[in-house]
Amino acid sequence: MFETHISAEEYIPSELTIDGLRAWNSVHTRLHVPWLHVVYASKSAEGYVLSQIAFLTYVDQLLQLDHQSKMKIIEVNLVSPEHLNNKGGWEMESLQEIWIGFEPVTEHKQESEIFVLKNGNRYCYSPLSTTEEDLLDKKLIFKI
Repeated sequence: MFETHISAEEYIPSELTIDGLRAWNSVHTRLHVPWLHVVYASKSAEGYVLSQIAFLTYVDQLLQLDHQSKMKIIEVNLVSPEHLNNKGGWEMESLQEIWIGFEPVTEHKQESEIFVLKNGNRYCYSPLSTTEEDLLDKKLIFKI
């Protein structure tokens, strides 16, 4: 989840923005959880191809973006905290696939995510610290 302060809002003339959108010069997060940096393209009403970047907190947001017919995802990067990547700090790495698996010891089919990077690394993001090998019913949900 990203946060911002009202003082970080930037004024953009209405003719240069889409109704309902607001601009901020900074966003923050208090959570040390992975998030997604997504580059995508869309066509404007005039036919121009626009490239944009989204910072997404949830994989479901990426799946929704991927299913929009007027948008094409160009690149997805996983931004991961040290406790997930074991590299001594935050890392941004190119993503290739996302899998989900289910925690073996929960009543409500709690999902965990497996991020497969283009460099071959795999990160299992499990709120219960379950290893990838111990997750049940794993399935591929996204591939770039």
